[in-house]
Amino acid sequence: MQRILFIELLGGIGDVVIALPAIHALARSHAAAELTVLTFAPGGELLESDPLIHRVVYANPGEARQAVDHLLAHDRFDLIVSDTNYDGIAEAIQQSGTPRVVTNLWQSPPPNQRVGDRFLSILHAETLILADSSSAPQLHLTQQERQDARSAFGSASRPLVFLCPDAGMAIKRWAPDRFVTVGKALQQRFNATIVVPIGADAEEAAAIVDAIGGTARLWQRGSLRQFASAIAHADLAIAADTGPARIAAALNVPTLTLFGPSWHERYGQAAPHINLQGAPECGDRHIANFTDQSCWYGGTCPLPQWTTCLDDLSPETVLAAAETLLKPKESGTDRKELKRQTSSPELPNSPTSWHSVRNLLVLRLDNIGDVLMTSPALRALRENLPDARITLMASPAGALTAPLLPWVDEVLPWRVLWQDLGRLPFDPAREWDLVKTLHDRRFDAA
Repeated sequence: MQRILFIELLGGIGDVVIALPAIHALARSHAAAELTVLTFAPGGELLESDPLIHRVVYANPGEARQAVDHLLAHDRFDLIVSDTNYDGIAEAIQQSGTPRVVTNLWQSPPPNQRVGDRFLSILHAETLILADSSSAPQLHLTQQERQDARSAFGSASRPLVFLCPDAGMAIKRWAPDRFVTVGKALQQRFNATIVVPIGADAEEAAAIVDAIGGTARLWQRGSLRQFASAIAHADLAIAADTGPARIAAALNVPTLTLFGPSWHERYGQAAPHINLQGAPECGDRHIANFTDQSCWYGGTCPLPQWTTCLDDLSPETVLAAAETLLKPKESGTDRKELKRQTSSPELPNSPTSWHSVRNLLVLRLDNIGDVLMTSPALRALRENLPDARITLMASPAGALTAPLLPWVDEVLPWRVLWQDLGRLPFDPAREWDLVKTLHDRRFDAA
């Protein structure tokens, strides 16, 4: 299998993140294949620096079917997987002549199975992914993007808490005054720096910041990747069931998601993140398809006492959940101790200090084959230390593998005496140069 196309045209930023584990599992299971993703902007921006995705193709708003038809007319694929079947897209895929197609990743998951997990189980049943290829959603940011966001926060007091009041539909929004109550309490109890990103309603975001007061600040609206780079530095994110919540969780930020019309056990984030469901006993709830609920397109809650079932979630309830995610910070536990769901083996009793590593040196002073055998370890390091800069020191021959190692930020070539089998004369100046190089790089782990 040489060419794979994944079609994600459901339209939401969160939908792109939900599909990520399936996309990554396909890439890992078919490492030699070129993987293309067809999706909408701005969600596709999140995939631009992903080492497992070779190409991102964008569909224009309102032209999903046209984009599919155009791509199928100009490219050939060995496998097409789609989570989208409206507008005759599924039929177009099936009639494209592609050898293998999967046109419906939904297929009625049980009420308590997450949609992303359903995608994976279907692909596994279709024998399209390997059993050990699955992982939690993971977004990839460049070192420069992370550094730019880190500089923007400067010496802001920790914990850094993002409150994200924006949502694509009013029926999914938690009341602004409740965000204010929670923000004030987090300032008082944890000396937290509250950050409110500007969404569709800049005035509302500014009003929330003004009402919280103190060190609360706005995050100005920019690109989606700039937002992701900023929230990656947070110690906690609180948001409705929207793209920002999924972005935060996919960046290993402890995330508290507030659910209303959609069902938390199908769309929530995996533990240790927390999902709170408003009005779970609502008689109008349709877990199998929340878009069938009268509140979804009508925008009116059927329960007369509320504007939305999110009103069932009090500030006290949200604050109590937030405290469970922040309290480990008081005992010195860093958020990187949150378990990452990866296909890599987990090291038992890993010292806490490793989770704070930011500049890691990996030494594999061997030849090409030896370095390639180290690639599973390099991948595991990247997945478990997403914020770290990873430098690989290898022989000049081993350093040639750099294009095959997307988990490494830099490869540092170095010749060693033993590898040259005695033909490399001993040169103290060269060895001192190595000492100086290692000293100047200021690695904090090796």
